[in-house]
Amino acid sequence: MTRARFASIRPTRGLIICLAGGVIGGATYRHFQTKGDLEDGDALNPQTFTPYTIVSKQPVSSTSSIFTLRCPDVDHGGAIQRQKESDQSLQEIWQRGVWSVQAKQPQLQIARSYTPLPPAPVEQEGDSNVTSSNGAQNHAPESQNQQPGDLRFLIRAEKNGEVSNYLHSLPLSSTVALRGPFPEFELPPDVREVIFIAGGTGIAPAMQVAHILARRPGTRIHILWNTRRKDEIQGGENDVPTGPPLKSDTRRKLSDWDPWSKISRWNAFGFGQNEKPSHTPARGTVKSAEVEKSVVVKELEALKKQFRRTPQGTDDRPGGLTTEYFADEDHKFVKPKDVARQMRRVAEEEEDFGQQSGTKLILISGPDGFIDLWAGKKAWIGGREVQGPLGGYFANFNVVSRGWKIWKL
Repeated sequence: MTRARFASIRPTRGLIICLAGGVIGGATYRHFQTKGDLEDGDALNPQTFTPYTIVSKQPVSSTSSIFTLRCPDVDHGGAIQRQKESDQSLQEIWQRGVWSVQAKQPQLQIARSYTPLPPAPVEQEGDSNVTSSNGAQNHAPESQNQQPGDLRFLIRAEKNGEVSNYLHSLPLSSTVALRGPFPEFELPPDVREVIFIAGGTGIAPAMQVAHILARRPGTRIHILWNTRRKDEIQGGENDVPTGPPLKSDTRRKLSDWDPWSKISRWNAFGFGQNEKPSHTPARGTVKSAEVEKSVVVKELEALKKQFRRTPQGTDDRPGGLTTEYFADEDHKFVKPKDVARQMRRVAEEEEDFGQQSGTKLILISGPDGFIDLWAGKKAWIGGREVQGPLGGYFANFNVVSRGWKIWKL
């Protein structure tokens, strides 16, 4: 057995100089790299994280709140110019389609994407702070205190959500690192009809789309929002789809336009069992004054008013936003027949008034399981998330042949 012999290395003058130079060079690099990162982070951008401050936390339910985040004022170097460019970029993306930003959990060094809500509606006369059924205080929208670059998010504290629970644990004036914006879907310029199926906080992209369409004459969006807790949809009324009255001789039976009537797998998935019959208030029905509308319902109502203020292109083609609400706690779930009812309405109008040009979209947003149930799983190709094959309920019905396009958000 031989012993390995190691030659001793004596530190020469040249080696010491090289090591010292490396240490100094590394420290210099880290100094300037840190400085550069801070400067890059003075304004929201997709490459580096920018510090934002929590200026408001508005309770929606016992598990969810609307966070308002603000980028601190900066006045050094080119920071002001970068901030102006960032604000301009946000104004442009607000006009195009669905987008998100990433929030970072610094201890675990992980990030999660969140979809910003539209700017808070102007507070209406008569709005006040009230206490909801769960004891949380619902504050009227603080639109008077908004600044152009503020970002608002509807965030639910998920049971195993590292980032969402971290954000909910932060007090006001805390700093949150954001990166973005990241475009997810661009609305076609000629879009005329949108059916949006939203699950939980998936209502945020639906509100983004409604915010954009409210400025486009003659466009319509029907939102079907399925959430867990009934206090999140408190005071929300189911709307009769807008549009001109249909001729009685052209009405079709709903079963003819419900492609899932015989093959629906809803009960097979364990949903909708023992469901109570839903009630749609008649047009013009006034709800009891004792029922206070939730924060999100109020904002959806404000979006409806934005549509009504938009000049319409034609008398027989009014634009508008309509809503339907479903809560798991009430044993009410959005079903394929609810979507088919809206598709049937559009088809009947096309038959009565002629096919109108423009894109018809069905958008789906929510938890992964919710999207899978309706349209199948997304896929990962080349490190990027893509739409994947159409599955779920919509795999049983060729919606493309009926002129509809589907997109999973």
